[in-house]
Order: sequence, then C-alpha cells, then structure tokens
Amino acid sequence: ENENRPLNIWFTLPVLPDGLTQSGLEVVRSALENNVELAGINIMTMDYGDQSAPNPVNNMGEYAIQAGESLHNQLTLIYHEFNQYLTADEIWQKIGITPMIGMNEVTTEIFNLEDAQQLREFGLEVNLNQLSIWSANRDKQCAEGELNNVDISCSSIMQDEFGFSSILNDFSENQGLTFDKNIVGYFVSWGVYDRDYEILDIPADKINFINYAFANINSNLGTIVLGDPYADIDQFYP
Repeated sequence: ENENRPLNIWFTLPVLPDGLTQSGLEVVRSALENNVELAGINIMTMDYGDQSAPNPVNNMGEYAIQAGESLHNQLTLIYHEFNQYLTADEIWQKIGITPMIGMNEVTTEIFNLEDAQQLREFGLEVNLNQLSIWSANRDKQCAEGELNNVDISCSSIMQDEFGFSSILNDFSENQGLTFDKNIVGYFVSWGVYDRDYEILDIPADKINFINYAFANINSNLGTIVLGDPYADIDQFYP
C-alpha cells in the first residue's frame, strides 16, 4: 500500500452451518484488535460431518446459506465489540461463500447443480460479495460418470462441463459487475519438495494474483501461524 499498490486482505476459514468455529472467530477478533482492515471472510462450506449437518442429501445449498447467515450474525457482533457499526449490506459485502462442488470428502455430502442455483439466488437477494467453487478443475463429469468416491479431477456426479461455473458466473453478471480480468495462480508451499516448483518458477508476467497455501490456525490463541516455516520463510531465494 505504501507503494500505491492496493492490498485487500481476505481470510479463508472453515465453517459449520452455525458459523465459524471458535478458532476462526478468534482469528477475526485478533485481526481487528491489531487494526487490520479486513476486506472479507471467505467460508469453505463443505465437509461439515453428520453431527453438524444431518441428512445432507439435497440440503447442501441450504446448509451453505445457513453458514453464510450465521457468519453474518457473527461478524455483526464482532464488529460491534470494536465499536464498528456496519450495516447489514456492508457485512454481506465482507462475505464470500465457497462450496465444494459435487461430492465432498464427507461423501454423504453432495453439492449438486440445484444447490448451486439456490445459493446463487440467495447471493443475489442479499447482495453477497462473492461466490466461488472448490474447484474449477472439478467442474465436469468424470469419464466413468457418477462415482461413489471423491475424484480430485471431476465432480463424481452427472453434469455438463462447467455446469457449476455457468450458474455462478451468472451471479456476477446479474450484479452488473465490470472488472478487468484477474489471472490467479495458486502456489502451494509443499511444491518446493517433490515437485521442485519454486517461487522463481511462477510466470510472474502472466498472472497478477497469487494465492498462497497454507497458513494454520493456533486453536489455543486464535492466531495465524506458519504451516511450514522452512518453505514459508526460511528457504533462500536469490
């Protein structure tokens, strides 16, 4: 920011239908205590487990909506703690929702195209800041069709290619958003080991955003800590 380069800070955090976990809440609270201006919180609406999300069949869209509404209530209260009285719309502008499309790693949880449509309509209704998916490379039907297991390269359900993207792309179009294209790269710290993919291998001339994975949460302190100190900060680059 000191060099006139805008910096927007988002936290991507795990969530349950009743909102952020306590450790997630403490991360947000710690940021506000240290005067960090948060652009938003992106919640990963997936893999809740049977206890938190019973009977998930055809209910994953509703569970994602519940998680978003719960986060909205939590953020309203947290900001109040710091004497920041944001409007309901301002809070929604600080929220992103990211479902895992198709079969989740909790295999009874399947986020289908109807769930995506339901979530899109909710997002438009409340003026949600963003909807995204985990992940674009899975937005297609597997070669074998419907599967009984999670596949990292396809959704494990019957669908047209980019069926989820088509639904959620319409979300931004209906908001009347106009923006320049962002080319985003996802750099994983563990790539410096067996893959031997280093920071200097990133094609910096072709992208303008880098998402770095992963930081961890200290559940006792509610703070963000390094996931792999060597890969994160100790490794030397010329």
